[in-house]
Amino acid sequence: SQTRVVMQEELSRLLMARGATVVFVTHDLPEAVALADRVLVMSSRPGTIAAEFTIDLPRPRDVIALRETPHYGELVSKLWGHLHNDVRSQLS
Repeated sequence: SQTRVVMQEELSRLLMARGATVVFVTHDLPEAVALADRVLVMSSRPGTIAAEFTIDLPRPRDVIALRETPHYGELVSKLWGHLHNDVRSQLS
């Protein structure tokens, strides 16, 4: 867990320094919110874009301190809510 946070901090720093655009795939919603400017949620098979969320958190980001902010928590909850509703609709 500690190594993961260190790697997230390093990735964030490198992206800011280089001004690069990156497609980052993760199943970890808090990680997606911490690192991304935009999160695309994929549907189950066939994999299509089911939703798009803009992550309007200021940069540069301290991924450790970020987790303490209310807006970060709201964004993670919003993603979880979308996924939860998607799972419910698949079970119906």
